[in-house]
Amino acid sequence: METPTSLMEMPEGVLLHTVNLLAKTTDILQFRETCKALRDLLGADAWRSLLKRRWGTVFERNITLEELIRAFAAANSPRVVACDIDGAWINNERYWCRKRVNGTSGHHRALVLQAVCWLALEASFKNVFAGRYSLVLRCKRGADADMALRVIVTQDSGDQQCTRSKSVKIVRGHAWKKLRVCTVDIERITAVTIKLENKTGDWKNGLVMDYLQLVREE
Repeated sequence: METPTSLMEMPEGVLLHTVNLLAKTTDILQFRETCKALRDLLGADAWRSLLKRRWGTVFERNITLEELIRAFAAANSPRVVACDIDGAWINNERYWCRKRVNGTSGHHRALVLQAVCWLALEASFKNVFAGRYSLVLRCKRGADADMALRVIVTQDSGDQQCTRSKSVKIVRGHAWKKLRVCTVDIERITAVTIKLENKTGDWKNGLVMDYLQLVREE
């Protein structure tokens, strides 16, 4: 078997071509972990080239290698956890509360709906790379009835803004669900804002939210 030194001696173009052929994003990230001990294998210029080939994204020359790698990892599935979601009456515990709930991902607190008649939530994703994403909401509906939400997705790249909306139903049940809300197509690096609304006027309760995530489709 060839030693790691032989990998380091391979032409950069060959290495980039090999990485770019990996079908799954998870495979690329696993390859990156393998290369930690061989930091010279892929330098900052190589990562810039890979990001440009993969997503058409160009980074400034003064961005460090670690910053590039973090951007590469975060770009695949940017996530806003529930305790970071903003909205109407979000800090009033009569209506919403943030607390530990069994089954939440990570160490953050879930966002729990106590009771509102005007539901309006908002989450923001910064610097999302170009590509096609699935918007996923991880939640559960611990109440006696289903809940309808209007989902509004806005892209704002500075000189242009694009907004679309659709309705989604959250089915009642005490088990966590990953609800695929919609597909989001992004043509260039941009900010994405997600709004979840139900302004029918009837009182709503029992919704528990874990996170909103943009999952890149391969």
